[in-house]
Amino acid sequence: MTPLLAKSYDTSSDGLTYTFTLRKGVQFHSGAELTSADVKSSIERVTAEDSQSSRKSSLAVVESIETPDDETVVVHLSQRSISFVYNLSYVWIVPAGGDEAQDRGGRHRAVHARHLEARLVDHARALRRLLG
Repeated sequence: MTPLLAKSYDTSSDGLTYTFTLRKGVQFHSGAELTSADVKSSIERVTAEDSQSSRKSSLAVVESIETPDDETVVVHLSQRSISFVYNLSYVWIVPAGGDEAQDRGGRHRAVHARHLEARLVDHARALRRLLG
């Protein structure tokens, strides 16, 4: 798995704490820059008690999330999980807060690690066709 939103992560020796360092310059479609608050909010949206997400059970090990600064996300787990980082790759990261998280049609304007690279390639192809 290639990290596209985080440049690195560390795991505590007991396997219960993951510290992610986000890449600088990652932007949403709106132009707003990705921050740790966006990541925290997006994970909490999936794990919320009233969440209907199909990924909720796979992230049930998330006990708490800290954001000590805009580029750092610290996730504490209730138990070890060898699939935790993999499961995070299925979380759509949307801007924290209401209005910025949606476009005019009410759809979420997300950055998703698995699809970001494919979108960039598609945009490059479209530009080449347009520009000749």
